[in-house]
Amino acid sequence: MLSTDALALLRTYLMGKLSYAAYVVDGTEFTTAIQSTVLQDDGRIEATFIIDHAVDETITVTEVRLYDQSNVLMASKAETISQNPGEESILYSFQFTITEPA
Repeated sequence: MLSTDALALLRTYLMGKLSYAAYVVDGTEFTTAIQSTVLQDDGRIEATFIIDHAVDETITVTEVRLYDQSNVLMASKAETISQNPGEESILYSFQFTITEPA
């Protein structure tokens, strides 16, 4: 079993490796900068980014992704997020936990 300190080290290491985010609309991937990466008190890693997609019609974001500096996909999540014409950008918070199974 990994120690509490080892899990904290892995979380910190992963946070340092995250480089950029992406979101998928109609099968096309759009990249965006990660605004912040925070280790929450409960051990969750939170990466926040902005989905800023100028639209003339309603779009649906179907997936969000996080990549490292080498363009390796580190995490992804299926979503259904709609953005209507005239709406401002969407602030997205990607949260996940690294744990040792009991």
